[in-house]
Amino acid sequence: FEKIMGYTQEETIGKSSIKLNIWKNHADREKLLKKLKKNGFVENLEVEFVSKKGKIITGLMSTSMIDLNNEIAILSITRDITERKIIETKIIENEERFRTIFEQSASGMCLTSIEGKLITVNSTLCEMLSYSKEELIGIHFNSITHPHDLMIGADAVKEMKQGKTNKVVFEKRYLKKSGGIIWVHINSALLRNEHNNPKYFIFQMEDITPRIEGDLALKSSENKFKALVEQSLTGIYIFEKDNFIYVNSRFCEIFGYSENEILTRMKPTDVISIEDREKADENVKKRLEGEVQSVHYVAKGNYKTGKPLWVEIHGTHLKIEGKDVITGTVLDITDRKIAEEEIRKLNEELEEKVKVRTNELEIKITEIQRMNKLFVGRELRMKELKVKMKELENSFKDKTNN
Repeated sequence: FEKIMGYTQEETIGKSSIKLNIWKNHADREKLLKKLKKNGFVENLEVEFVSKKGKIITGLMSTSMIDLNNEIAILSITRDITERKIIETKIIENEERFRTIFEQSASGMCLTSIEGKLITVNSTLCEMLSYSKEELIGIHFNSITHPHDLMIGADAVKEMKQGKTNKVVFEKRYLKKSGGIIWVHINSALLRNEHNNPKYFIFQMEDITPRIEGDLALKSSENKFKALVEQSLTGIYIFEKDNFIYVNSRFCEIFGYSENEILTRMKPTDVISIEDREKADENVKKRLEGEVQSVHYVAKGNYKTGKPLWVEIHGTHLKIEGKDVITGTVLDITDRKIAEEEIRKLNEELEEKVKVRTNELEIKITEIQRMNKLFVGRELRMKELKVKMKELENSFKDKTNN
């Protein structure tokens, strides 16, 4: 008593508890007396006392009425449980805090037995799976797990049971009551009792279906884009100022170099013939400096073995992951250029033949015109001669008649 309350024997003996003012709540004293009078004893009554220094002490009090030297006395035994109460209060507060977090969490949460049966679930998990709490509690996790994902996380849970780890993270699919499927990101931890034996698992579950569906859609889109690019009949490229970032197989085929050679050893303008390289450098500079957004031009290409190559280039300036890059397409127009050159030569030959033929025709036309003039002159003279002869005939007839 001296140690707990701080009073000495001299300060205590002969004084009542009221006089000492050790009761924090006098109602506790009245409760004690009432039970004592009724039963003759009181066991484990929890009350609060005030020590000599004013410290509040929680005591677990047991009291009984006894006969002491033919006098009725009260024997009171009190254990100081202040520290235990503080711990219990903290435990209660922690449990209340956990319960609040558990119930109000934006993530689905549940506690399961070591065997995997649901002990308790929060409302968020119920909403995720379209079940009520009553429907979920008591069932095994496997009954709501997608059949193809039953083994996901099994090894991790086993490692937690064996004490190799205290928490694990994994993703798997679950079945909704409506029949739908959701993807869930799971954080799981194993809680142990005071003897370090596994007690139950706690799961925090986040619905990641939109992310997974988005990832799958993106992957599908990327696969389609990759198939389109890789199977394209057009060379496709992406480069920074001094090096290529990407080229497709058709680009490599056009210039005769391997992908590794282009990406590791060649500058963007190295695929252009020396005689057109200055033009290519200027076009790259204009785009990177923002003078123009895109260009379209024809140049001689630099084929690895030196065979003739003409290319038509489309290029556009843009940003990828914050970097200034040039991306575009390359068409092999060598056959077209050869055909154009052949057509040009044929046109020149035709023009020359036309000129020769025209000269020949002009000479013949001139001769024809000359001959025409001769014939026209002859015809006129013949007419004049006929007229003269007619006149002579008429004159001769007149003289004869006379």
